[in-house]
Amino acid sequence: MRRAVPLPACLVVALAAIGCGDSYVPAPVPIAPLPLALRPGCALYAGIVNGNDKDMTARLLLCPAPGGVTGVIQFVSPGSGWSEREVSGSIGADGAMVLADTRMIQSFPSADWIYCLVDRYDLRQVPATSAGAQSVEGTYVSMQCEDRATLALTWEGGG
Repeated sequence: MRRAVPLPACLVVALAAIGCGDSYVPAPVPIAPLPLALRPGCALYAGIVNGNDKDMTARLLLCPAPGGVTGVIQFVSPGSGWSEREVSGSIGADGAMVLADTRMIQSFPSADWIYCLVDRYDLRQVPATSAGAQSVEGTYVSMQCEDRATLALTWEGGG
């Protein structure tokens, strides 16, 4: 995610002067996506992301697939908006996950923000806490948005 480049004032004035007529009413933008629900055979994680937007949270649903895993990740922020992406990748014998966004399912960035696909997620399992919570931590990189972030996601259920 990155901030959009503002339009020059003369272009904004020109676009405003053109108008859209009174027949176009844009659909309301949902404030946030419906939370991902746990599916049989899948694992659900939720937590924080620290990248270009410091207030971002994420929910990751991962399901087994031939040759690896597939799933959905949601990013939500009060500042930059939200998006939902399809991911796929692999899990190594040591539990390390390498994933990538395969497509944008939904994207609702706030003004001055742009959402891009993530080229690579590198996540690793973290030993369970004394309370028994399992988690994964790692990084992602989006070359198009020039965004590098860290993720800390706690297991919420499934397998």
